Amino acid sequence: MLVPDGLDITTARGEVAHLRPVEEDDWRLDQELSRVPDVTRWTYYPPDASEEEARRRVTRNLEIRAAGRGGRFIIVAGDAPVGTIGVGTRGSGPFLFYALLPAARGRGLATAAVSGLAGWLLAHGEPSVRASTMVGNSASEQVLARAGFLPGELAVEPDGVTVRRWLLVAAP
Repeated sequence: MLVPDGLDITTARGEVAHLRPVEEDDWRLDQELSRVPDVTRWTYYPPDASEEEARRRVTRNLEIRAAGRGGRFIIVAGDAPVGTIGVGTRGSGPFLFYALLPAARGRGLATAAVSGLAGWLLAHGEPSVRASTMVGNSASEQVLARAGFLPGELAVEPDGVTVRRWLLVAAP
């Protein structure tokens, strides 16, 4: 799967941020996100990741990018990393996932990151982009809806978690 080397994004309020590929030193952000209760509740971040576990997660993401199966990006606002967004292959196409630190929320950064990365994928030949939200995660549902994704069916993941599927299709 083709993924960008980086991407500038702009929020609805005009704040400019940048998506850059994950680097080895980004384990600190992974570890910080693992200590945010709603991040571990609504995503697959392990709670209270150790340095070793955070480093393993980053290494795995670097390997996924190198193998051409997707990639994860750091959302940088100002000079600070404030969250992550990634794309992987799942089922019949690209699948987005994301998480932001609490201090970065409410500024439109998640919506801009989702819109930017999904738009890039569609512009580079993907016919559609998918995402899912765990049932009850209304903040993430709002992000996807603002980014133009349409809600789909409910499904039970192999780990027993019920999710809503979301889809964004390229314009004809």
